[in-house]
Amino acid sequence: MYRLLSKLAGSLKENPAFTILSVALTTLYLALFVFQARVDIQLEIEPPHTSFFRIYWAASDQAFSEKRMAYAQVTPQRHNYHFHIGSLGNIARIRVDPIEYVGSVTLEKLNISQFAYAPIKLATATDFSPLKLNQQIQLVESGSSSGLHMQTTGIDGNLEMALNPQRAWAFPLLKLLGMGAGLIGLALIVRLLRPALIDLRFVPWLLIVAFVLALLMALNTGLNVHPDEVVHLSAVNYYASHLLPPALDSPEAASSYSIFGHSRLSDYQIYYQLAGYFQAIPELLNASSLGGARAFGLLIFALLGVFSFVQRDFRPFALPMLVSAQTWYLYSYTNSDGFALALAVFSSYLAASPTSLLNRFLSEHQPKYYGWKAIGLGMLLGSLLLLKTNYYFFILFLGLYLVWRIAQGEFPDQRQLWTRLIVLALVATSVFAARFVMDIHANGWDSAAVEKQMQEQHATAAYKPGADTETKNPMLDLRDRGRSLGYLLVSARWFEKSFDSAFGVYGFSNYYGSKTYYDLVRYIGLLLLAALLLAVIRSRSRANLFLLLIIGFCSGCLVSASVWNSWTVSFQPQGRYLFPILPMLGILYYHIRRHVLANLVEYLCIFLFLLAIYSFIFTGLANMSSLAGP
Repeated sequence: MYRLLSKLAGSLKENPAFTILSVALTTLYLALFVFQARVDIQLEIEPPHTSFFRIYWAASDQAFSEKRMAYAQVTPQRHNYHFHIGSLGNIARIRVDPIEYVGSVTLEKLNISQFAYAPIKLATATDFSPLKLNQQIQLVESGSSSGLHMQTTGIDGNLEMALNPQRAWAFPLLKLLGMGAGLIGLALIVRLLRPALIDLRFVPWLLIVAFVLALLMALNTGLNVHPDEVVHLSAVNYYASHLLPPALDSPEAASSYSIFGHSRLSDYQIYYQLAGYFQAIPELLNASSLGGARAFGLLIFALLGVFSFVQRDFRPFALPMLVSAQTWYLYSYTNSDGFALALAVFSSYLAASPTSLLNRFLSEHQPKYYGWKAIGLGMLLGSLLLLKTNYYFFILFLGLYLVWRIAQGEFPDQRQLWTRLIVLALVATSVFAARFVMDIHANGWDSAAVEKQMQEQHATAAYKPGADTETKNPMLDLRDRGRSLGYLLVSARWFEKSFDSAFGVYGFSNYYGSKTYYDLVRYIGLLLLAALLLAVIRSRSRANLFLLLIIGFCSGCLVSASVWNSWTVSFQPQGRYLFPILPMLGILYYHIRRHVLANLVEYLCIFLFLLAIYSFIFTGLANMSSLAGP
């Protein structure tokens, strides 16, 4: 034991990453688990709908606020839950919101416990008597003497209770032993991972794990349980039997319209055509159209993993895909976001790696197969123009990144560079022009008017552009309804909801992880950004600083565009809209990786990956695999 501790102490000196991780994780553990109160509840709900059990807390001079709120997502399959709220020393009263719909609730147990305080235990009817009914809720008589039986009469039923927590200090021996064991385990993991950090050998293997999880999700969920998969699939199925886009008012396009009155067939996204053409292969194996469409996304994800095995230089660009389970989730159902992200990640490798086909084409004096390379690379770059519009900010970044590289003097033969860039631009533009011509052929020169007409025709009543304010969905046109930008960002919690949905929200944004999970991801993510910033500073390079500023500018433009869309069109704080930032960070990491302090970035990415596995399995698969769809 002594020798083991001596080796661990030696690794502490050799590897400052262990010191930083230890301090960070210990601080998080104390802040999130020791100096906050744990709430344990046991309840049954009727009818059995998924909902949220929320607790708000406040000091004696405070009003209840969303900033001081924690929750557990309650489902019919479970009865026991736990989550954490603030420190009991700062809480004078709590508000309990049991469910968010009209129904009945039996709260069998509510325990609140925290180190250095006497536990608060509510189980019998007498224990629950201090709870005061506020609104939209009433008690139900029951023959049982245990638990609290309630009936909600609206979506905002809640109760309130005053707390008088009593100090009960005790020496935290078990907690200290647990922390010590955790630090020893962390030191062992850090030591064992060292060989895997060489050339980022762990990246391909972790991508395989992510692929298997995405495959399990795809195999164990049916249709109509993922965001808009029905209309995505309809667009893919159209191209399974057609080569060219349809007229938007044709019968073939009718099934592709969403409740917003929008059809993916009106988009210029190349994903739907490629996935549709791919359908011919699964059909030969008698696979369903849903299975074939999902197989295309899984194939794209698998290709990223395979390429990271055979090409070491690709791994830094794939590393950011490991930090969030939401990226893998994109490859488990039919949608265009996964393809767009994969193409952007691969393009970041092409743009930055000196050994990539693109950089060899731009720098070699006499590249072999010049014509074929120009056509292939030009078509691939042209495909970036046929992605979702949020990826246009990644295209902007690539343009600025090229200027940045030219300013570094990486292309001494400027005439050759610009000649070949013009050739690639012509090919890329022709790809976009071909899609534009297809649209003109199908819908005429005024396709925008046809699209607007179809939107009015196919949108449901609450989403029709011409609907009056009272009829229209309240999450549409917030600016025109008089809602301020401050309301969007603060009261509607745009940033918080975007963050959560970027790191693990499943289904139709109705399966959330715990607040503690998102807090852990948030703080580890901030530490990761700090580690990247520290590497930029340690590089002592103005060029790297300018690259960071370029990424900040393009990311800020993307975030601003997403906020603007939520404010002026439809309130949709979707974290996946911000995923073009990931390949930008991949390029930054590629340039500063040699200046990272003791592999700190890599360790933090692995830790976020472990959290992502937890989210995908215990929030995603646990809730989604039981949903077979209609």
